[in-house]
Amino acid sequence: MKTKILKKIVWVTGTNGFVGKNLLSLFPKEKYTLYRISNCFKHPTPNSNRIYIDFLDKKHIEKVINEHQIPDLLIHLGWGDVDNPNSNNQITSNVESSKNLIDVFFRYGLKKFVFIGSINEYGEQENILKEEMCPKGKLLNYALGKSMVAKYGFEKSQQYDTAFIHIRLFYVYGTMQRKKSLINSLFECYKKKTKMDLGSCDYFRDYIHVSEAVYGIKLLSELNISTTVNLGSGNAIRLKDFVLKFWNHLGGDENMLSFGSDTFYKNEQIQNYCYADLTKLEALIHWKPTLTIEQGIKLTINNLKKLQY
Repeated sequence: MKTKILKKIVWVTGTNGFVGKNLLSLFPKEKYTLYRISNCFKHPTPNSNRIYIDFLDKKHIEKVINEHQIPDLLIHLGWGDVDNPNSNNQITSNVESSKNLIDVFFRYGLKKFVFIGSINEYGEQENILKEEMCPKGKLLNYALGKSMVAKYGFEKSQQYDTAFIHIRLFYVYGTMQRKKSLINSLFECYKKKTKMDLGSCDYFRDYIHVSEAVYGIKLLSELNISTTVNLGSGNAIRLKDFVLKFWNHLGGDENMLSFGSDTFYKNEQIQNYCYADLTKLEALIHWKPTLTIEQGIKLTINNLKKLQY
């Protein structure tokens, strides 16, 4: 007689987003009961794994928990208005929603809450970025909101003696990004043989491929401690060099790239040369990203071409 496998119950917010879509496949049905949590109301289809929760209404959060079993793990990826990093929503509704989830789920017995933060929480810090560093310069509201939620999460985890895992995610690239993302825009211009207007692209990014980003989130979600940890590649590349590598791997004509013709996105966080310190990441989960930029770009292009057909 086969032993019945006791599945872990996992709830994930933000599964319509780029990282969320890629994360889902790492929780196979054989081992996990996974629910996609959304604060955008849609009538669920029969046998759907989608659950609607009004994040701004604690009573509704309580109602939904009472209708379902409290999960073993909640991964909070959801964050509104991401295209407007300095909007007031970043420090109002986004923060209130996240605090409500933390409050209610911990009160109802949740043992582990994983919150996806951002490199932008470091502000204008340079060179190697260590988790214990304080932010430098003025933070955009997006980063400020993430920091506010992380601080609150740690306070509540101490109160309820639970685990709050704050992952500072660096710049993620790959397939299934928004249509107007840099990756998709480059790919579309290459296919249509049209010129790509770009800013100067003289700032730097620590880019991590989405396949490694979601794998790192999955491993970190298995921890049973409260901590902040970086999740990046541990390397920095000038954005212009990244664009050129991507374009050249596509086989595009460099004359079709017009650097400096588009104005720098005024709301984007200024980022000097910096990269993630992965010492803590490797110590905690005995793993760190290994894909080179070239390998990640090739994988992205191959996947984009597959999605095209």
